[in-house]
Amino acid sequence: MPPKRSPAGPAVAAVLAIVLAACYPAPPEDVAARVNGTVISAAELDLTLQHIGVAQHDHEIRRRQLEKLVIEELLAQQFLRSTPGSARVDEFAVSAARREILARRYITDLVNRIPPPQDAEIEAFYQANPAMFGQRQIFALREFEISAPASRETELRRHLRAVHSLEEFADWLRREELPFVITEAERGAEEFPPEVAAQLATLKEGEVALLSAPTGLRVIEIVRASASALDENAARPLIEHRLWTEKRIAAVDAEVRRLSRMAAISILDGTGRKDAGGIPGLSPGTAAVLAPALSFP
Repeated sequence: MPPKRSPAGPAVAAVLAIVLAACYPAPPEDVAARVNGTVISAAELDLTLQHIGVAQHDHEIRRRQLEKLVIEELLAQQFLRSTPGSARVDEFAVSAARREILARRYITDLVNRIPPPQDAEIEAFYQANPAMFGQRQIFALREFEISAPASRETELRRHLRAVHSLEEFADWLRREELPFVITEAERGAEEFPPEVAAQLATLKEGEVALLSAPTGLRVIEIVRASASALDENAARPLIEHRLWTEKRIAAVDAEVRRLSRMAAISILDGTGRKDAGGIPGLSPGTAAVLAPALSFP
């Protein structure tokens, strides 16, 4: 499976050219372009091509990307000349880009050292999750993603059990001014976490599953289900990708927690005072928020 592109790639790459040009003067042989004396180096060009996941050796692609960097540099210079307070904006942009780039590079180096799952691990996962593979179903689903505080979860569950249809439940959500989104999709059982796949396998058409979600409650209605088993050979790449991704996220999570224990960190509450709530985002699974930035196979 090809690497996923980071959704933030173009924005980071745009600032990256400014960061590197300002901090690392290029030797003459490494100059790809000059814009009013500011150098865009070949190394910067290569790094932006790598970041957006395109071939570095393609001459036409390199030319177009270099033109893009030149245009960005022109616009950046004009912004600095024409906008009051732009120097501070530039300082913050460079700082943010540097932080994100270096953090992602460290993550990439870390996860690239994680070996792929072994055959025994893949076989064990296949055997332990028949609902996802050997007894796999493809579901036509209607899903409610409800935004609500955790304190209302019990109430939400109670009202869902009391109504006669999801339309009636949606009307109640509107009256309570609880935001929700309804989507309809067709998904295979292997796309869900194992415990969810096992729960969905027990439901009949028209029945619903109630799941906790980070923002509230997730309601899944089984509109239609059809059997579509996967043998171990067919399931192998799916399992390998899942297990490898989980290992990598766990490695990043463990490293973040290790570094946080060793670091001196102060979280402020916006008024300059320390936040008594401590350090946010360091609970188990914190590295999951970084997953979109990682290029997993």
